[in-house]
Amino acid sequence: MPLYANGIEQVNTPYFEARLSTAQTGISNGAWVKVQLNQKNYDSGTYFDNTTNYRYTPLVAGKYYFTGTIINALNADTTISMVGIYKNGSRHEGMLGTHRTDYSSSEIFSMHTTTFSSIIDMNGTTDYVELWGLHQVNSGSAGFGAEGTMFKGFKFVG
Repeated sequence: MPLYANGIEQVNTPYFEARLSTAQTGISNGAWVKVQLNQKNYDSGTYFDNTTNYRYTPLVAGKYYFTGTIINALNADTTISMVGIYKNGSRHEGMLGTHRTDYSSSEIFSMHTTTFSSIIDMNGTTDYVELWGLHQVNSGSAGFGAEGTMFKGFKFVG
């Protein structure tokens, strides 16, 4: 059934976009870590928890499109970067990013970016999704940069 606001049909709702407000540092090198997305840019249904669990629990059943990006902007020699979308606490899908070697501190941009998208069925009651990431670094600090690390999604109309 379509959603209406002021008599106008709302399409692709609910939707959200969450980001990091500051870099998430001190993460374990080479381990999967939940991204603590603490800033909401959009959240049409107020279903994204940006203070405790950093997860999206839409209370509307259907197929959703989700996409997430992690960035390591902490001047590290990153060899592997992965991003995963977790559903109900288990990795639903994930992606290996490009390898970066020969890091130089004199580079203007030292970011390593990995993006992944997926279509996931959500039950509208208990299902939730989270963004997780992994950085394997040879030197420097593993962490997620605030500039560009994000998670967003929306329900398909149908």
